Amino acid sequence: MRPLPAIDSWEDHRLTLRYALHTPVDFTWLDEKSVRREGRGYSRDISAKGAYLITVDCPSPGATVTLTVHFPATSDGGPVLRMEAKGRVLRVEETARSWSGFAMHNERMSLRVD
Repeated sequence: MRPLPAIDSWEDHRLTLRYALHTPVDFTWLDEKSVRREGRGYSRDISAKGAYLITVDCPSPGATVTLTVHFPATSDGGPVLRMEAKGRVLRVEETARSWSGFAMHNERMSLRVD
């Protein structure tokens, strides 16, 4: 009997489908001194349960983040959509480049038509 293959990727354990979406994102959070901070960046991927954002300004792990995702207008002139979410930062990944990224878990999410 052959052994089962090893699961070598944490992505295999996800229960929610993530969508590869590169679109502008604005977000806010309170820093360690309770000062309101603002950041801008781009989404790398988004799901109903979370998102990964690429930015130069990363909140600390555990921080509560409120974000707005700006979906691009469709070519047929359909409505412009905006997703708003509030959640907690799960992890921050810093790079040697000028940008970093962070993953967040959504606690609340809504989709709005502008």
